[in-house]
Amino acid sequence: MKITKRMIKISLGALSFALFSCASNDFADELQTDKPAVEKDGQETSESGDVAVGHDASSFIAMLDGVSMSVESAPRETTKLKPFPSAFSVKVTKDGNALPNFGVAVSYPASRDAAGKTVYRTATLETDLDGNAIFMPPVPTFAFRDKISFEPAFSEAVGDSVAEEIAGHGTTAEFNVRTNMRNAGGVISLLEYKKDGTAVLGDSISSSKLLINLIKAGFTRIGNDDFTPAIKKGDTAKIYSDTRRYNGSMAYLIFGTVKYDEDAEDGEVALVADVSCMNLKAESADAGNLILFSTTKRAAGKTVAEAREAISAALASEIDYGM
Repeated sequence: MKITKRMIKISLGALSFALFSCASNDFADELQTDKPAVEKDGQETSESGDVAVGHDASSFIAMLDGVSMSVESAPRETTKLKPFPSAFSVKVTKDGNALPNFGVAVSYPASRDAAGKTVYRTATLETDLDGNAIFMPPVPTFAFRDKISFEPAFSEAVGDSVAEEIAGHGTTAEFNVRTNMRNAGGVISLLEYKKDGTAVLGDSISSSKLLINLIKAGFTRIGNDDFTPAIKKGDTAKIYSDTRRYNGSMAYLIFGTVKYDEDAEDGEVALVADVSCMNLKAESADAGNLILFSTTKRAAGKTVAEAREAISAALASEIDYGM
């Protein structure tokens, strides 16, 4: 049979494709030996836990050259105790081509500690033949306005600079969960301080501004009350005790302080608010679930009125996605 130039071109093209496919799979196999995430003792972890076996961090980073991730789809926000309407999907490529069997480390907000700070949980995924990794978070039991991150999976502990290098090949998406307590019934008490540091006891403008913004966000059965003497003393047990007068009709208390920021720039008025949300359904002032959420916000304006408006709006958003 006579071999033509066309036949030679076709043969070379097929050989090039085969070599590229083998190289891509070899890269993925060398870089990632994990299996998809599994549940174990209440924590999501990889089954083998051996990512990039036999390679140190430097070799791992070198192999990441040309690797990138992108969010293919992300679900709309949900409400606490309700599942997300769909899963998160990310695509992994190397030099623009789909990268199969590649380990993806996921980090997402999962709970809050006793001080109301966010606790993150991790899982390890593996891309399919099209380079896609799918992650459906558990039903959220806390509210968040945060990010979920996806990055190359590497099992060994690394320093900050290496971690940043690895994260640079990853991507993030919004992870938003609104509170389910907007209709539960609550109270606000914010203690304001004058510019000279003097506390102003009683109902405050900041409390009223925050109330208006929370009502705009959809909160109902909410109002102001005065807990400022106990707030000034920092006596959380006394604050909790004083809420017993509601006889269980209220679910939460938003309390804290609003002070002037001494480091404000020339020509601006800056305020700093330290606010917590107390769970009035907690059994005692020592209960681990007493504080649902805590936040510190700073806002500035040309006048104190502008600063109060700005900080009230910021606090309302934080509470809506935090309590």
